[in-house]
Amino acid sequence: MKRFLVVVILLSIISLYLGCANKNLRRQGINDKSNATSAQVVDTKRNDNKTARTDDTHSTSMPDEKKLDTRFGIEVGKKYKIRGRFVLKSRPAKVDSSLQATYTNDNEEYTVVNIKGAYANIKKDDKEGWIPLWYLTEQTSKIIEIKPVNKIIKKESTLYIFPIDINPDDNPDIDKDLTLFEGSVVRVIREYEDWYNVVFVQYEAGNWGDRWIKKDSVEEFSPEKSKEGIVRKGAPIYDDKFNVLKGISYDNGRAKIQSEIITENMDAFYYISGVAGFNGYIKKSDFIPNPFYEDNDN
Repeated sequence: MKRFLVVVILLSIISLYLGCANKNLRRQGINDKSNATSAQVVDTKRNDNKTARTDDTHSTSMPDEKKLDTRFGIEVGKKYKIRGRFVLKSRPAKVDSSLQATYTNDNEEYTVVNIKGAYANIKKDDKEGWIPLWYLTEQTSKIIEIKPVNKIIKKESTLYIFPIDINPDDNPDIDKDLTLFEGSVVRVIREYEDWYNVVFVQYEAGNWGDRWIKKDSVEEFSPEKSKEGIVRKGAPIYDDKFNVLKGISYDNGRAKIQSEIITENMDAFYYISGVAGFNGYIKKSDFIPNPFYEDNDN
């Protein structure tokens, strides 16, 4: 009898143990399923984010209708007639390091061999270079050559690679960081509708190509408003104490006025900057307020 009771008790203990073990296994299975579900949700979110980033990347690409070659109808392999004498660059950039510019000739026909951004690589015989796409269009027939005349920049203004109203912020192919400050002097050589094609003073070596500015950005030339000009030949250069710097000159160098100073002796000086980082003080009387003075002998 005692042995029978011991066996019953042992069987009860084993049954209770097995029941607890099954419950733990079921709980673990539920947790595993829950974790798997959570992992799937996280992976789904990650995939959604990847999709969103991919969509963002596609959204920043430029639509075909905004591409300049599409807008102007220019195609690689076709020939186009150039109507005028315009600058060719050695590469499709806002400025290159070419010290000697190459020019097209009026009514020459060129083949487009490549297009990059706002520029076309054109070739005729042994002449080759990059030019803004607009110069290959029929619109250039409306450009009017005029007798060169000086104008003053009324306020800080941007120079563009062609005379078309295209917002540079909407089209990254358009240069937007070439600006002239108030009082700069430009020489107008052509006009097209509301635009002037201008020559401007360059203080560093480089080929900027032909540049255009809105007509309402300039006014009639006035020596009193000009902040660019030429230092008279032989003019002494002074330090910030207005002592003459021996052995230093800036003969006939184009320069821009940074500030004007009147000394205690009522002498008027300009602090100027010029080519290749030059700066110094000169007397106001030694400054000719016309950077194109040598070009027209005025």
